Amino acid sequence: LENELIKKHQPRFNVELKDDKNFLHLRIDDRAEWPRIDVVRRPRKDGAKYFGPYHSASKIRETLKVVERHFQLRNCDDLSFKNRVRPCLQYQIKRCPGPCVMPVDRAEYHRGVQDVALFLQGKRSELVQQLQAKMLEAAELLEFERAARYRDQMNAVSGSLEKQQII
Repeated sequence: LENELIKKHQPRFNVELKDDKNFLHLRIDDRAEWPRIDVVRRPRKDGAKYFGPYHSASKIRETLKVVERHFQLRNCDDLSFKNRVRPCLQYQIKRCPGPCVMPVDRAEYHRGVQDVALFLQGKRSELVQQLQAKMLEAAELLEFERAARYRDQMNAVSGSLEKQQII
């Protein structure tokens, strides 16, 4: 609030928060064919989901690392996404499913986008319940690699949100 008031009224003797920078936000446009997560400074009214504000660039990078490692959304820009002819490095290190060149189930990808939105909204219990149900379902179908991925996602969600709790 203080930041917004200073930018609105621009007091003459205030030297802090007088620049044109805003806090960082994470943006996910879930209406896109293959949504991606990116960092923006100014949220717009474009129908995308914005999460934040983050006061620290290091905290937003830490959050992006967790999202990229465990939820595997693409992070490349739209131009390189459309012009890519072979998988990128993110695909090779298993941080992106590679929808630009590989056949990826669109419904599964969008479920991952919804899981990321729940994670960024801080709805831990709801997300953990969904991931546990997916894990059990995959285990019943004898798809143990997919079940292990859901288990890792549950551990990452629990671990990252435990740090935020105040005792």
